[in-house]
Amino acid sequence: MRRFFIECAVLLVLLMVADASASTRLVVEGQRGTEAFVKYLKKESPQLIDKVFQQLGVQSPRSLRVFVARDAAEMRETALKEQGGLPPEWAAGLAYPKRGVIYVHFRAPLEELQKTFLHELSHIAFGQLDRFNRAPRWFDEGLAVWQSEGANMERGWLLTKAALTNGLHPWDRLDSGFPDNGARAGVAYAQAVHFVGFLHEEYGVKKFSQLLQSLSQVDRPFPESLTAVYGLPAYRIEARWRDSLRTSWGWISVLADSTTLFVLCTILLIIGWYRKRRDRSAQLARLQQMEADIDVDDILNTDLGQGMTHDPYEDKPPTYH
Repeated sequence: MRRFFIECAVLLVLLMVADASASTRLVVEGQRGTEAFVKYLKKESPQLIDKVFQQLGVQSPRSLRVFVARDAAEMRETALKEQGGLPPEWAAGLAYPKRGVIYVHFRAPLEELQKTFLHELSHIAFGQLDRFNRAPRWFDEGLAVWQSEGANMERGWLLTKAALTNGLHPWDRLDSGFPDNGARAGVAYAQAVHFVGFLHEEYGVKKFSQLLQSLSQVDRPFPESLTAVYGLPAYRIEARWRDSLRTSWGWISVLADSTTLFVLCTILLIIGWYRKRRDRSAQLARLQQMEADIDVDDILNTDLGQGMTHDPYEDKPPTYH
């Protein structure tokens, strides 16, 4: 009986240790004027972390630091000062998976801030999976968009227009980075998220999970992982993906030269403008309520004392946008 109680006590201690190791030591801080957003992310981060990491089948990070800047320029300056490297001007957020650090800024609606945060969390989670750094950058970025917002009409239009004008990026040009040009980067993101979604929908969740797990278990090039999981050469999978563009989005090319598209876009813009205005009003009211609960004088203290180009990493930790 005594041995039984001792074994139970040991098991309880082990469970407590395991539970403690699974929790995330989260630090959220920001510049003056970002207090409401810092408070929002502190409150929402635990469930958002669980959502992203569980979807990829990995444990939550042991520690994570989130820094909220007042605008994109200050976000880039802070990241440059702390991490090195030069983030692109169009980046809405930045993630450094090896160091467990995320940078965001609040010059956007609350909904967009959450999407950006989910996007950067995906980079942190995928960094734990891709231990050998075998996955190309486009797959990592596409997965982050897929987890945070998925494909949408705007990206579908960008992708179709690029396909119709022979403007798609060769995949090997996106292996190590995305274009600095915002418009060309938009096409790259559209390609990446659509391809990730294609793998998930065309071949199923089980195969997709096997691909992710293979990156954490086997040290081999990404195309070989694709072939091992899906039983097809990488170029055959890409050919099927290109065929899917014609079948999934081909109707846009029919409308592209007609006035119907102009009328449709006008209607969609009016609807989108109305919804954005309504959502922003609601978000502003929420933030004002949150700010009312904060002592503004209690400022957070931080410990911060040719054609296509790619992010100039210069041997610095790579940024993920």
